[in-house]
Amino acid sequence: MRTSWKSFAAVVVAAQFAFPAFAQFKTALPGYHYEFPRDFFNHADFQTEWWYYTGNLEAADGRKFGFELTFFRSGITRDPSKTSTWDVRDLYFAHFAVSDLDRKAFFYTERSNRAGPGIAGADQSQQKVWNGNWSVVWTGGEQQLAALADGFSVDLSLQSQKPPIIQGENGVSQKSSGTGRASHYFSQTRLRASGSLEVASKKYEVTGLAWMDHEFFTHCGQRILNYRPRGKPGAVRQLTRPTRLRGTFACRLLASRLRLRRSFRHRSSRAIRNFFQVTGRALSS
Repeated sequence: MRTSWKSFAAVVVAAQFAFPAFAQFKTALPGYHYEFPRDFFNHADFQTEWWYYTGNLEAADGRKFGFELTFFRSGITRDPSKTSTWDVRDLYFAHFAVSDLDRKAFFYTERSNRAGPGIAGADQSQQKVWNGNWSVVWTGGEQQLAALADGFSVDLSLQSQKPPIIQGENGVSQKSSGTGRASHYFSQTRLRASGSLEVASKKYEVTGLAWMDHEFFTHCGQRILNYRPRGKPGAVRQLTRPTRLRGTFACRLLASRLRLRRSFRHRSSRAIRNFFQVTGRALSS
């Protein structure tokens, strides 16, 4: 289902006024200990969570592409009386984009759903995060990424070449001063990608490199307003060699909020910022 980001933000705000939402969720505090594969999946105790995949791909004929597939979960209520399949405990939304760099063409779409009877979710028992027919499934150490939209699609196998990178210090990535104004945040910075991509009714076998960010947190309205992304679009480059960077420079590089490579037009980051701004203004008014 396609919808506008402002309309979706209005739904989230209305639902959060209807329930004392923030008090029902944990905030990100120092001392969190990551465990894998557990932390690849849902953290229902936190209100907001996302899984953010981006990458560069190349076909056998040298044609170059970029892709992005992101899954979001926004917690609405943890009221124990809400037991119906159709009760909205969480809202799930996602966006999917492909850049055809040689043709200078950009394809994108978005959707939102409630969990319902398996419509969308994030489930460790299934080793899966999904929204409709867009999904990532963990299988035998690989991540199978699939998304199908009108006129474009991806079907990729991702193999991590490095352990996850924990962002920030002492288990939290601090966004602004104050307790809880932070997230739990890790990245997989070198995912070897292979599979297929389709644009304009033509299918390509592709290989390349991808990057995944997973972040979960709870913010009140003022904390949303205090959120300041760092860096500029395209500020992060994925190195062609598996070099390990150390020190302050590496932390700043890896912690940049805008992850797409120089060649990929990152319209979705603007949508995320707009979502936070609209929601924050409504909650603080």
